[in-house]
Amino acid sequence: MMGSSALRLLIVSVILFLNVGCAGLETFPTAAKAGDTISLAAGWKQTFSPDELTVTFSPSVGDPVTYLPGDPAVRASINWYPDPVSNLTVGHALNVSGYSGGDSYGDVITAITDGDRDWWQTIVMLDLPPTLPVGTTQITIDSVGGESYGPIPVEIIDGSGSANAFNAEGLGPVNEMQLTSLGRARHYVVSFSGTTIPYAMEVSLSHIGSEIHVVNPRGDIKSLQWKDDGTMLKVILAPSGSSILRDLKDFKFYVAGDSVSDLIVTDIQAFDRDGYSVTGVVPTVSAASTF
Repeated sequence: MMGSSALRLLIVSVILFLNVGCAGLETFPTAAKAGDTISLAAGWKQTFSPDELTVTFSPSVGDPVTYLPGDPAVRASINWYPDPVSNLTVGHALNVSGYSGGDSYGDVITAITDGDRDWWQTIVMLDLPPTLPVGTTQITIDSVGGESYGPIPVEIIDGSGSANAFNAEGLGPVNEMQLTSLGRARHYVVSFSGTTIPYAMEVSLSHIGSEIHVVNPRGDIKSLQWKDDGTMLKVILAPSGSSILRDLKDFKFYVAGDSVSDLIVTDIQAFDRDGYSVTGVVPTVSAASTF
């Protein structure tokens, strides 16, 4: 279990996600000593693995300090998801008013994610450079994948700080490997586009590697069944309920596993509610980073 500081971070981050649905405008905490650990709610980021991030600290006086990709001072980059039975998730899935505004907040988030209902808030935890002077420092984060966040201000106060040990019950402090385990494994993203939304689809994919795991990011809105024989993966997708899915983006799924490579769609069949074929659905397979 994470320590109280990490738990507070989670609570604040989820509140930010529910009410804003985008990146935070300040660090957590807003003021810290040089060398302290801070956290940033960076928004819905796709390529924010710690080994892909360049972090630049620009103090009001003095020279900037830069962390290059892989710097251990970037402690973690983790995706926080909303509770699957939260008012946000349930209200937006039902598409009715009430649920503490969940339907409306869900619409705001979905507009930011361009219709994708695989929602998360990327949280970056990092140690501030111990050499930062007192005053305001602007933090900017850039990923190898082209995404960016900031500049975000943090007020550096007088005194010497220290990195948070993330003390926890049970096995002691949360170590680097445990934090890394919360990051995303190597994976592919399989998504779809087109002008007509089918009721169901069957997708066949060839691949190399037997270490494979298929992930459905929204099991509450669609069902996913899959079977793999070591070289050919077959995935069947359909709504979880009686209604057709709202968007082709809802059919998205992940194929994860360190040994999986050369994932290629070899066949796709789409059907309407009556079982007739639907044409024009275009699959896309993209290799994500290790994030």
